[in-house]
Amino acid sequence: RACRYPPTNQRQQGHVRQYKRHQHRWIDLAVSIGLGLSVNRRRGSGVLSRAGVTIQLLAVAATTFGYAPLVGDTTTSTSFDSNARLITWDADISARLSAQGPLMAKQTNTAPQVGTVPDTASLSFGNGTIDLPFSIAALVNVTDNAANRRIACKWDNTGTQREYILSIDATDHLQAVLFDEDADITISCTSNAVITQGSLHLFGMTYDGRGGATAADGITLWQDGAVIASTASNNVSYVSMVNTTATLNLFALDPVNGQNFEGSGGLITIPTVALSAAQMSQYKAIVNAGWGLVL
Repeated sequence: RACRYPPTNQRQQGHVRQYKRHQHRWIDLAVSIGLGLSVNRRRGSGVLSRAGVTIQLLAVAATTFGYAPLVGDTTTSTSFDSNARLITWDADISARLSAQGPLMAKQTNTAPQVGTVPDTASLSFGNGTIDLPFSIAALVNVTDNAANRRIACKWDNTGTQREYILSIDATDHLQAVLFDEDADITISCTSNAVITQGSLHLFGMTYDGRGGATAADGITLWQDGAVIASTASNNVSYVSMVNTTATLNLFALDPVNGQNFEGSGGLITIPTVALSAAQMSQYKAIVNAGWGLVL
């Protein structure tokens, strides 16, 4: 009901107070819908919902693949990127899902199940002549174990279908590997120090797509939004990766040859750019809010 402002009597003052309460509720609802936030005005705080996490991650950079566990998943999951890719697990993952933070989940129980994603051209970043920039970011808790623990790989070790790997090597170092299938050449970048194990951390690699004899110099390794010191291993015969028909494999080298990841995993994304320091910092902030962490 309309009243003069400022209100001149007690009844009009009550109308204003009621209007402001409703106005605040609508503002909260608009924020929740627009930004994916679950807001608690009374405490003046908020946490990112799963929808908010995925919306904000996709807003940081163009992303061809994104996986975050969803309670209710069993033998399949759907990626949260615009491609809505089907992820097929080698067994039911429902018993391995547990809460992490206020609203997110992680796949755990010693080791995650192995997931496979069908091949598409948008998951490859080389054509035998040139490479393209890309990144991989993963929120994982690495179990300390003297073995290769693969996080995300486009690889088929039984044949000639090898492209890229992000993993923890047998000596507990973060490592990114690129493969030129035409030349049968591997290049890599490996962290100088052992990575943090036993708790969730955000690991990543970025590649600027330079290709050629110094391609490994274009790989940067990250932990919790910061660059970590690393050593590149180049090969003068490397030209570029090749667009193969290998599946994208989560938490294993490939579906047959194992080298499974050990620990737990809450996020894997593959942006189609080499993420900048500012973008990695944004990733960390989103992960902290979504999974209730302080990285």
